[in-house]
Amino acid sequence: MMLGMGVEAMVIFINGTVGSGKTTAADAMGKMFEKKRVAHAIIDLDLIRWAWPAAPDDPFNHELELANLSSLISNYTAAGIEKFVLAGVLEDAREIPRYKEAVGGRPLVIARVTADETIRKTRIRARHERDSSVLRR
Repeated sequence: MMLGMGVEAMVIFINGTVGSGKTTAADAMGKMFEKKRVAHAIIDLDLIRWAWPAAPDDPFNHELELANLSSLISNYTAAGIEKFVLAGVLEDAREIPRYKEAVGGRPLVIARVTADETIRKTRIRARHERDSSVLRR
């Protein structure tokens, strides 16, 4: 059975470190869903938590990410979308129940992508070549 086919509502969480190819994998899944004519949404978790300044008690905007994810899932669901691909970093397995809650209790499949360190560094340098402060981090 192909992912997303035959399952009413599902969420695939593509997890990996910076530069591992999460967004590329999510885009590829989106193209696959389009080809199969499966209604879906791709959600880049980094983008939905990108805000400045961060709250003092949420320095990485994790709480904002979860709140925004919940709102997006609700809005997409109202528009008839039931399959979702998330691209992000899941740093602590204890957060899985919180993500599951944010996606409305839907089945959550977690897929980890990895890439060689050389490849990751090359991707990060290319992505942030004009922002040395990001590269230093």
